Amino acid sequence: MEALEAINRRRSIRRYLERPVEFEKITTIIDAGRKAPSAGNLQDWCFIIVSEKSFIQQVAGFSVEQYWIQTAPLLIVVCAMPEKHEMYYGLRGKRLYNIQDCAAAIENILIAATDLGLGSCWIGSFEEDKLRALLSIPPDVRPQAVISLGYPDETPNDRSLVPVENITFFNRYGMKIERLHIVLRDYSVEWQRQGNKLSQRLNNAARKIKEQYNKISERLKKKK
Repeated sequence: MEALEAINRRRSIRRYLERPVEFEKITTIIDAGRKAPSAGNLQDWCFIIVSEKSFIQQVAGFSVEQYWIQTAPLLIVVCAMPEKHEMYYGLRGKRLYNIQDCAAAIENILIAATDLGLGSCWIGSFEEDKLRALLSIPPDVRPQAVISLGYPDETPNDRSLVPVENITFFNRYGMKIERLHIVLRDYSVEWQRQGNKLSQRLNNAARKIKEQYNKISERLKKKK
């Protein structure tokens, strides 16, 4: 599968088949995560693979009662090391860079899972202290996300996305290009626009011809 196809096909899966995930696929997915970019190439992350069913059930309870998580045969907990970033980049590194790095790794994991025919879901809502205790996470390591992983047992609907021209600016915030589709070479939009203009012109011309015909008919009637 091509990268863009995997990006387009990725969906949040919340129901999974009772089918184990092959170890080779797990290692491939983790490898994709560790190849994400990181500030200063610090690679300030670690990945905890959770396959124990009782642990998965407890994590579901910790995650604002998202009990659908229990259907996943596998979880990956992505953790950051904030103090490592603070050492190199100060407070900004601790509060921002390590979060960005883990987010990049998480996205790589989601795309790799899709590429391998697996479903996944990025879970950010959980009780951190309880998750720490369950997985014996040390104080200097912070869990950033829980990723459910497995073979999907559902086919989600297509997502409703905001049009690209509504969220894209040029050179400064709020600056838009009137015909962004031309810049992006989406000429079908222009063809449709020109077609609509031509149709409107033809309708206007037909309306004017009809009006003129009616006026001439009225004049002829009066002469009679």
